[in-house]
Amino acid sequence: MEYIPDGATAGFKYFDCRNVTRIDIRARGYMDGCFEVRISPDGEVLASVPVTEYNTWETFSAPCRIPDGIHAIYITHNGGRVPTLGGFLLHGDMS
Repeated sequence: MEYIPDGATAGFKYFDCRNVTRIDIRARGYMDGCFEVRISPDGEVLASVPVTEYNTWETFSAPCRIPDGIHAIYITHNGGRVPTLGGFLLHGDMS
């Protein structure tokens, strides 16, 4: 659980992704924007998860298509202020 400033990217390695269709992101704090999901730091945005301002832990979801295979997951905060990123969950067949 870490604060993630506007424009910052957090990377997580490695996930064996199969048929990923959705991502849930758990966050709290003062923010009105989105978290962008990629499989490389400067790669294509595969999901944009809208997040609104909450001071309690909330789960925000969006459709997400990650190609099958082993990938790192990069999450970039866009939206001002400094929320706390609590984690994420990929929905699909995970090994």
